[in-house]
Amino acid sequence: LNIRSALLKRFRSEQIARLGSCHIIYPSLNKAAFQAIIEKELNQIKKIVLEKFPTNIKDITFTSRIKNLIYKEGVFPVIGARSVSSMVTEIISDKLSHIINVALTYNEQKDMHIIFDYKKQHSIINISTLDCYNNIINTAEFKYEIKIDKLRAEKNKGKQTHIAVHE
Repeated sequence: LNIRSALLKRFRSEQIARLGSCHIIYPSLNKAAFQAIIEKELNQIKKIVLEKFPTNIKDITFTSRIKNLIYKEGVFPVIGARSVSSMVTEIISDKLSHIINVALTYNEQKDMHIIFDYKKQHSIINISTLDCYNNIINTAEFKYEIKIDKLRAEKNKGKQTHIAVHE
């Protein structure tokens, strides 16, 4: 009953009736919840890599810029966390083959440290591999154009509301 009352403030009764009983209405997650999900996903990747290459990869760091990129590209509060997982895959997991290649190529190096970063001014995801003395062993750059900014650009609010109500 409370949900119906809330919906009546924005929609007509016949529009609410079309929703049927198969829709779940829930509050959006807040920013802290999404950041926790991102952190959990990244820690899972880190754990997998460290378990597979325990002899030479000692740590993986994800900078705040790469975490912000994942947040910015993957967070759509109205659809939940599924898009965040997709972004972690696209931005981080898809680059794991590079990490594995570096680990195998430089297997004589002990205590390698891998750093994921994002250089916004060049639209580049940067993966640096450092030795135990913080000397760069290998650097890889992957072009990544931010896509979501274009989608989130200000649109005609009246038309957008009409389309949202229709859908």
